[in-house]
Amino acid sequence: MSYLTHFRSGKNIILRKIKASIRLTGFDIIRYLPSSLGSNPYLDMSSFLDDSPSLNIVDAGANLGESTDSFLDYFPKARYFCFEPCVDSYSILKNKFSSNSAITVLNIGLSEICDSVDFNVNEFKFLSSYLDLGAFGYGQIQARIPSDLISLDSFAEHKNLSHIHILKIDVCGLELSVLKGCNFLLDENRVKLILVQLVFTEIYQPLPTFTEIIDYLLTKNFSLVGIYRQHFQENRLSWADALL
Repeated sequence: MSYLTHFRSGKNIILRKIKASIRLTGFDIIRYLPSSLGSNPYLDMSSFLDDSPSLNIVDAGANLGESTDSFLDYFPKARYFCFEPCVDSYSILKNKFSSNSAITVLNIGLSEICDSVDFNVNEFKFLSSYLDLGAFGYGQIQARIPSDLISLDSFAEHKNLSHIHILKIDVCGLELSVLKGCNFLLDENRVKLILVQLVFTEIYQPLPTFTEIIDYLLTKNFSLVGIYRQHFQENRLSWADALL
């Protein structure tokens, strides 16, 4: 046995022992292949689009800017429009990106209608929603406040945006309504990529099924690229992100 073969054999034994120890904690180690689709949605999107100042990225349900932070790693030159109806989260978000003139932060929600409706502020701010909590929902509703809604079609026309290159939607049960609110953009092929959260359990009510969202996008000539960040409740898939 050569020295190199002996070294590799010893290395593999050590790695197997490390993996076995980690599995006892309920986790696992897998090899990350950066060239493969399906591991990182932001990396996957960068394989479809080149970074450019003309790129428009909409973050619907921006919360505290976690997704925008990830987008900036791959598209630092793009223009961003972050929609966050929760006042507390909006204030943090606006302050966080105040020095970046390419990021516009708006304290409104996206939907298929332009209206003012009650917004349920959850003690867990990322779970705040225009919908009521369902059987799988959690946290306490602390307040119901009036909140403005606008359709993405109307917003794009007002801002003279010819294309939305990436549309990320994580809006606590209103995903299908947001998509219907950009029907014109979708029909005109002016939305290139969509990263949308699919909810499989009744966290909110009334809640469209994930098949309604996928079927709607299939009718708009989108195809599924990958499913990411799966979360489980009571031993069943509860929500995940889909890239189309």
